[in-house]
Amino acid sequence: MSARQRALQQRLAKRLRAWQDPHGGAPFVERVEQIDLGEEGQCRLTVRPSRPHCPCCLYDLEALRDALLSIRGVQSVELRVTGVPEPALWERALNPTA
Repeated sequence: MSARQRALQQRLAKRLRAWQDPHGGAPFVERVEQIDLGEEGQCRLTVRPSRPHCPCCLYDLEALRDALLSIRGVQSVELRVTGVPEPALWERALNPTA
């Protein structure tokens, strides 16, 4: 892993550790199941929302996506959602196509 990749990984981890779950309780980072970071700054994040029927969890993930995109070096963010009914609907809402 290159130094640039490690630095990007650290910036991403810092942002995720600081992110707050909208319902309090467990830190948001505990909701993250997987992070894949590509060579060119593509980020794929798999998360399990704390409340699968809650619209504010959807809005919070949208805000998280925007926050991750603002990190220097992150070129794209794809959110994968688990533990909710019809995750494909959430993913279509969270991952707009260009």
